[in-house]
Amino acid sequence: MMPGGENRAVRGASSVARRITRLSQVMATLLTAACASVALSASAGGLAGMAPVLLWDGALQRAALADGRQVTVAQAITADGATPTSWRVQGTIAAPGAWHLSAGPDDGSVYASAAEEGVLKFIDLAQARQVHQVPAAGAAPGPLVYHPVLKRLASFNAGGAVTLFDTASRAYEGLLPLGETPSAVALAPDGRVLALLPGQHMLALLALRPFRMFGRFDLPQTCAQPQDVLVDGVAGQVFVDCGGSVLAVFDFRQGEWLAAWSWPALPASPRHLLWDPAQRRLLALQLDGQLIQASAGPDRFPAQVVAHFSVGSAAAWDAGRHQLVLAQPDPARAGVYNFSFQQVP
Repeated sequence: MMPGGENRAVRGASSVARRITRLSQVMATLLTAACASVALSASAGGLAGMAPVLLWDGALQRAALADGRQVTVAQAITADGATPTSWRVQGTIAAPGAWHLSAGPDDGSVYASAAEEGVLKFIDLAQARQVHQVPAAGAAPGPLVYHPVLKRLASFNAGGAVTLFDTASRAYEGLLPLGETPSAVALAPDGRVLALLPGQHMLALLALRPFRMFGRFDLPQTCAQPQDVLVDGVAGQVFVDCGGSVLAVFDFRQGEWLAAWSWPALPASPRHLLWDPAQRRLLALQLDGQLIQASAGPDRFPAQVVAHFSVGSAAAWDAGRHQLVLAQPDPARAGVYNFSFQQVP
């Protein structure tokens, strides 16, 4: 049974759905189908600086990095078809204000939101170039979520709304007001739950089978500076990185906060959460370069710093090799990144 505040959120969401019936139906279809990709998480940073974002395409062995200025496409070079020996930058695409990426279809497409230009950019990883762009339907496009089956791209913008774009016909289907602009968005691997950090010290959840507002939940008082969010659909949990030394865990099946975990006592720094499904562990890469890990399985161990990388590094998880894909700023060349694979103990 939801508390009264959550019921009010459900009624509010129902009212919005009645006013824009057609778009709500599209959203319901878009977000209820199963999502075959890994959990998607996009963070806006928002503290001392913006955090670069890295995406990894295991099929193409290519990575895409957005650092607020451009999108860099790099390829892992393998000698025997399996073991990477080096990396090669294949191309760069100008994208002012691009701090958000979304994996597209299995054909190697990547989408970027260039906030300063007010456009959504469509990038072909295989060709390492931009193939299309469209004006964003709203101010300053931010986090992106793509559905690979129905070919719909949901873009959250600074106006507190989500817009839907049909990537097949390259046409907008409408706009759904949310009221707030999320700083971070995470979609569960099965596509059933979408978690948002919409500001106002809240966690917002959309239950997607059927489409409805699950509720809005006040963050714990100890969650002073929320950084990022990640959904574990298997355990029915949402992880919220609260900044500083607190990681809050929410059980969305029971609708309650669980005991908060303690990160190492580190200063607040923009962080990006990663998920290792094989070992059921969380990895958090801070903007200052420190990598933290914590187990989410039965053998849960205390969170600990396991590696130190360059300040401003970005990372993605390679589920095939069970290792980190890392992009570190080159100390001798401004705006250039060095790519590598890193084992995590």
